[in-house]
Amino acid sequence: MNLTCRNEEGSMEQLLRRGANPDLQNNTGQTSLHITVGKGSSPCTQLLIEKNASVNIKVIETYTHPISCTVISLL
Repeated sequence: MNLTCRNEEGSMEQLLRRGANPDLQNNTGQTSLHITVGKGSSPCTQLLIEKNASVNIKVIETYTHPISCTVISLL
């Protein structure tokens, strides 16, 4: 789901439709949802939430979850 880093909503939607796991984590524990929220990509964030991406997965190093990322990005 590296496409989330580039905010390619159409490609992400195709991957999710084909069964890609939206909750896969990178080496620091970030999921696609963490990344899209941090980048302020509302369409991709909404798509991931619609596809049941977990909002409760915490990043390994900082123990933050996507909701915390939202608050941080607004500061």
